[in-house]
Amino acid sequence: MKLAASEVGGVFEIAEMVGVAPDTVQQWIKRYGDFPEPWRKVRSGRLWALPVVQAWALGRGLPRR
Repeated sequence: MKLAASEVGGVFEIAEMVGVAPDTVQQWIKRYGDFPEPWRKVRSGRLWALPVVQAWALGRGLPRR
């Protein structure tokens, strides 16, 4: 999958995108077995395809406030 730089991010970018704290994203990764797999793993951490994560969160109705 080819993505633009703006479509790739780590935990902090995911948190910003969906309006939650980075710790919440970390909890989702651990809690939900269907959380999207990282798009790439680099030395500094994992990177996700942000459109895929956004679709996943919307499909689950997250965040629940």
